[in-house]
Amino acid sequence: MPNRNIVKEKYKTFPNVDFGDLPPEYKIEEGDSDEVKKKKHRDQSEEEAARDLNKPFEQLIADAHDELLNKEGSPDEHLLHANKRIMSLTALAAIENRQAAAESKKSSEEILKLTKTIKCYTIVIAFASVMSLVAAAIDLFFRK
Repeated sequence: MPNRNIVKEKYKTFPNVDFGDLPPEYKIEEGDSDEVKKKKHRDQSEEEAARDLNKPFEQLIADAHDELLNKEGSPDEHLLHANKRIMSLTALAAIENRQAAAESKKSSEEILKLTKTIKCYTIVIAFASVMSLVAAAIDLFFRK
């Protein structure tokens, strides 16, 4: 179990990425048609997701805690926002896992190539050794 004081000290100040308010074009207006509202809602969702995925994981954790501790507004609203941060944190972990898997696959392929090369060199050396033994045996046989 990690020493919590060390963890607390290490992450005492989190990198904080502030993207500011959403652009005004995402704001749903009263006169907007259902189709426009749906598009603006989707654009807003994609923008918020992109912003969350560009935050460090420490900030997403702090954001989730911040949402849960917020006393303004309804508790359901805070749970909803905290769940969005946790979902972003999960997505960020999945993306990093996918990248790590790709790097691992690349490393495995390189190791396989090196192993095949070593196998070829081993065969060549074994063949040269056998030929050397045969040459030595022939030389010994004809010396008599």
